[in-house]
Amino acid sequence: MVLSIKERGVMMPVVRGVFLSLLVLILVGCSGSPYKTDFDSQQGADFSKYSTFTWRTPVLEYVEPQLRNPLMEGRLKESAKRAMESAGFRYVENTAEADLAIAFAVGERERITIDRFPDHYHHPSRFSFGFGYSHGGHHGLGVGISTSSQIDQYTESMLAMDFYETASQNPVGHAVGRWAQRNREPEERLELLNNLMTDLVAKIAPAVEI
Repeated sequence: MVLSIKERGVMMPVVRGVFLSLLVLILVGCSGSPYKTDFDSQQGADFSKYSTFTWRTPVLEYVEPQLRNPLMEGRLKESAKRAMESAGFRYVENTAEADLAIAFAVGERERITIDRFPDHYHHPSRFSFGFGYSHGGHHGLGVGISTSSQIDQYTESMLAMDFYETASQNPVGHAVGRWAQRNREPEERLELLNNLMTDLVAKIAPAVEI
């Protein structure tokens, strides 16, 4: 059935809305950080009163012994020191002069994810829509989307960054980042670590006056 000019004018906003919604879903699926971060803090902790930091002993814990890497500690310290100083903290060697002591933990685990997405994400021809009418003369719009599933098995790496108040020795903050292990060049791994460390520190940085 051929739509009149008036009927087309009524239906086109609906069609545009459908396409815009689908476009947003596709863009969201394509974008995103290579890692996820989270932060937890002790109830009542006031990070605005902290300005200096140092390293806790021991500074690094391996959740799995086979992950031990003699280069890891130095990289973590250098990356964290840069991120903390950029956020307004000052590094001190003497624990007695530090407000915070920082420690790290690294680990990994096997993960399996199942993603569902419209087939037209890879096969545009599998998206369809159409107009219809009921016997009462009402307009109708039908949209058909077929979906597919993708199973991904991978190793997830974890980096935890713990903050301790040196005066009381109590933990006051816990930041953690997780990302999927992929075949990355050393420069890419270092860039990921630096970006992740900046984001972990940013979880408490808003309370610090630079």
